Amino acid sequence: MYRLISVVLGGWLLFAGVAFAAEEQIVAELTGNGSRTTRLFTVTDGWEVRWTATNELSLFLLDAQGQPLEALGHSIGDAGGATYHAKGGTYSLRISSNAHWTVTVVQLP
Repeated sequence: MYRLISVVLGGWLLFAGVAFAAEEQIVAELTGNGSRTTRLFTVTDGWEVRWTATNELSLFLLDAQGQPLEALGHSIGDAGGATYHAKGGTYSLRISSNAHWTVTVVQLP
């Protein structure tokens, strides 16, 4: 009897963990060469910008009106990085680069 209860309880806990586990959501995934400003994207609280580049890259966060809010990162050479943001909103990114890059905006669970 105890074994049956353990199996049922263990199975329910496993199912509950799978059912309630949230996953990251990709809001925008961009690749390119050179400089550009992205389209607007909207995120809720708790999100991240991740990037890689094959040479120099500078990344800036812009508000919905296109005004600079902050520098997110800078890399030289074959490098990358990530920046966490607690506050959600509507933003765009200004990417300044002389090389191939990938930038991903991720909504965290």
